[in-house]
Amino acid sequence: MPDSNNRNLTCPNGHTFGADELATSGDNVRCPECGVGFATNSDKPSARSARSLWEVMGRTGGGEVLETGSASDSESPDRADEAAANPDDASAAIDSPEEDPPTAVDRPRGLWAMMGAGQPASKSAAEEADVCDEDSGDVVEDDDFELADDDEEDGWEVESPLHDLDAANPWRLSEESGDDASKQPSLPRGSGAVAAGIVSVLLAGLNLLPSFVARIPATAVGAYALLLGYQTLGSNRRLQEPVPRILAPVGMFLGLIGIFAGPAYLVELGDSWRNRSTREVIESHLGSIHKALNDYAIENGHFPAGGTFAVDEEGLEVGMHSWMTSLLPYLGHSDVYDTIDQSKPWNDDANSEPMSHSIPTFLIPSVPHEPTGRGFATTHFAGVGGLIQTDQGLLPTGIFNKNSAIRIEDVTDGMSQTLIAGEIARALPAWGDPENWRTIEGPLNQRLSSFGNAAGTGAHFLQGDGSVRFFSNKTSPEVLQKLTTRDAGD
Repeated sequence: MPDSNNRNLTCPNGHTFGADELATSGDNVRCPECGVGFATNSDKPSARSARSLWEVMGRTGGGEVLETGSASDSESPDRADEAAANPDDASAAIDSPEEDPPTAVDRPRGLWAMMGAGQPASKSAAEEADVCDEDSGDVVEDDDFELADDDEEDGWEVESPLHDLDAANPWRLSEESGDDASKQPSLPRGSGAVAAGIVSVLLAGLNLLPSFVARIPATAVGAYALLLGYQTLGSNRRLQEPVPRILAPVGMFLGLIGIFAGPAYLVELGDSWRNRSTREVIESHLGSIHKALNDYAIENGHFPAGGTFAVDEEGLEVGMHSWMTSLLPYLGHSDVYDTIDQSKPWNDDANSEPMSHSIPTFLIPSVPHEPTGRGFATTHFAGVGGLIQTDQGLLPTGIFNKNSAIRIEDVTDGMSQTLIAGEIARALPAWGDPENWRTIEGPLNQRLSSFGNAAGTGAHFLQGDGSVRFFSNKTSPEVLQKLTTRDAGD
């Protein structure tokens, strides 16, 4: 019976012997029968007792030889028999191997597979050889080799990140890749930026309208073109797509034009067109009034009164009709004039219906207007008349006054130097009001009862010779007053 203090060892090939039978070198011993060396750091050494990190990273599984060329955990039966038959040769083989160990022929597993290692770039002649199945002995061709089932179940199968490139559309990754940013190709996005920029430029034409709301569509679409172009540029840089890179900058440039060019140029252009159109309308209407005044003067020998007034039974002054009412037959509105009861005041209930008619010649279409509280139609023009205080005393102005009958010969200062009607924009009177005439007592657009335009920049005036002139707010009131007097010799 062996001594209990002596430890029995078993080599990897199953030979049992006592530890005192052979000399040890540290923790390593060699079997006296087969010559296989092994470590003695455990009571029962095992062929799979020690694994290096390189073995874990390079192990191919199933007892195959590792890629690193180190011995496998268990040798094949043929090599074990040779070692048993020739102990000396086996010992020498362990100390100095004469031939290179075979390398793995299958795909890596374990940590090495997790790190994404693939097949070696090139195979040696030994690797090209057929591999013999360890259990059945059948020859397995390299081309027919498939990954083991447990490899697929481990979930560590690593493939190239570019494996799912869509060959039909090289400008994007397929939807299976999960790259949301690349699901939409940059070429349509670049074209979309150009299309949005063009729409923004077209919508910028709305800036010609006077409303501020008209500027919103071009600004919104232009901002979208900028955003889409910026995203396209970022996608091109990230994915290195071979799309035309000029599309995104062009779309962004057009978007900037739609945003800034409209307010910078088209608004001013629209205002200029509207002012020119308004001025043409004013000149046309004042010209028609001048013609009607001359026709009335030729037929009656004098200009119509600024306003006709009568005295009622109680001795009170009552306004009857205005100078504009007298011009209706000469402006093509005889039908309205014939329905007016000249014996009753303009605001009498009997005259409510004709006085509610709007006369286009007395209005400026671009300027808002509303009827008076009683529904009488209003006007954008007023006559120049009344008396003003000067250094020479009270002087008459224009050709209109209460029950006046001014002749052309009475305008001694000259018809071309006398203002007879002007533009108003505030406190609009009814065109039938017999007090629809004003004097200039200060700067334009300063009072409700002064002359002025809707923009508040000045006023257009009709002169006695039929010309129309625009005077700005900077015009001296003294100059305007001298132009309104008809016989001051100034």
